[in-house]
Order: sequence, then structure tokens, then C-alpha cells
Amino acid sequence: MKSIIKVLLITPIMVFATLEFQQWNGNQISNWWGNNGTITSHIPTGDGGMEWPIESGDSPVYSSGLWVIAGQVNSTIDIRSAACEFSSEYTPGPWGSDPNALEHRIYKIRSADGRANPDWDIWPVDQGAPWIDADENGIYDPSIDSPDVKGDLYYWTVFNDGNQGTHSNLWSTLPLDIEVTAAMYGFEGPGPLENTLFMEWDIKNTGTNELGSVYLGLWQDIDLGSAINDYIGCSPDLDLSYHYVGSLPD
Repeated sequence: MKSIIKVLLITPIMVFATLEFQQWNGNQISNWWGNNGTITSHIPTGDGGMEWPIESGDSPVYSSGLWVIAGQVNSTIDIRSAACEFSSEYTPGPWGSDPNALEHRIYKIRSADGRANPDWDIWPVDQGAPWIDADENGIYDPSIDSPDVKGDLYYWTVFNDGNQGTHSNLWSTLPLDIEVTAAMYGFEGPGPLENTLFMEWDIKNTGTNELGSVYLGLWQDIDLGSAINDYIGCSPDLDLSYHYVGSLPD
């Protein structure tokens, strides 16, 4: 199985966006992640995008993605979405950029590699990637400065919903015109964190509209064994959601 897969998405108005999927496999979790709002993707293999424990053949999540919904635009009721599920309303790269640009990809840093990592020298600070400005001169010099990463394995990318053509993939709303920088990371040592995967998003309103009644959510297609006996729950006091296997329907 290859660790990087690229596909060409052709939207209904013939706007081309080069998508990339990389396999995160830094601990006991294997997860296919994309640069289009995807958290877990079934596209690279046609099967569940997450495997846990790794090499077990068990897939707790088939597909998942980031949703951002606004109920008001410029103080007027106007429901708009920027969402990703089986298809996506996002395109790679910062808002207003060319989604075909080769630099709008997923960048990967393994902390133990240091500067030997191939993405260290080309860390995309111009796209918003976090970095440590060791000499405080505002210029990224890989011989002095470094990517500002978390965990033992760190993936980073940026995407936006500014292309109206991709919104016909789901609900055909107008774009929110948001830009999202996203990171996925984890730890390789033994203990609870070897079964944990972290995600961070920095969501910016890069357009000219004032957005109100904005809600964030994670969409998931959960397949624990069978696809027809999965149940979900939540504990608001703990900021926790969970899913589990229940009885098969009659």
C-alpha cells in the first residue's frame, strides 16, 4: 500500500484541483488524510480510511470530514456551508490561490529526523505553517529556524472553500470564503497516546462577508464491524463524543 495517493478532481464547472491523500501511521493508528477537509478518507483504498489497531484489518471509521456552517451572512439569514463528507466543498491551498499549485500539498515532519526530513527546508511558512523564528528576523532560514510541530509525527496542510464550483458537490450554497490550516499529529511511545490521534484547525474568515451563527462539526461515517449497527453518544460535560456497536436491527 502506498503512503501517498494523488487524484484529480474535476468539478461540474471544469475547475481542476489536484488532491493528495497521505497515510498517517505514527503509532497504533493508520489513517488516510486529505488536503480537502478530509479527516479520514475511504478514497485511496475503497475501504475504511482508518485502521486500528494497525495491521488488524479493523476499521472504526469509514470516512469523516470537517463541517463549518453559517446561518447568517451580513446580518441576513443565509445558510451556507463549507463541508466535507464523501465529497468536499474545499479545495487545496490558501483562499484565492491556484488549487493546482504543487506546493498546496500535505507536509510531513517526523520529529526524530530533524533537518534530514525533506520538508524541513521547504516548510511552507508563506502558507501559514507554524514555525520557530530562532533569530527573530521574520525570515525562515532552515539552517537556523525550524518547523513548530507537535508530537512525534506531524502533518500539516491548508485548504479553503472559495471555489463556488465545488459547492455543487454537496448543497450548492454560496461559499463562506474561509481558509483552514489543519494539522494531524500523534505520539509513538507506549501508553494511552499510542492509541490517540490529534487534529487541530485554524479557521479564518478570509472573505469580505460578516458571518454569524457559525457552527463547527465533525461528520463521520462509522463502521464498527457491520455498517448497520453503529450507535453514537456524547457527554457534553466532558466535551466527549463516542460511538459503539449495538444490536442489529430486526
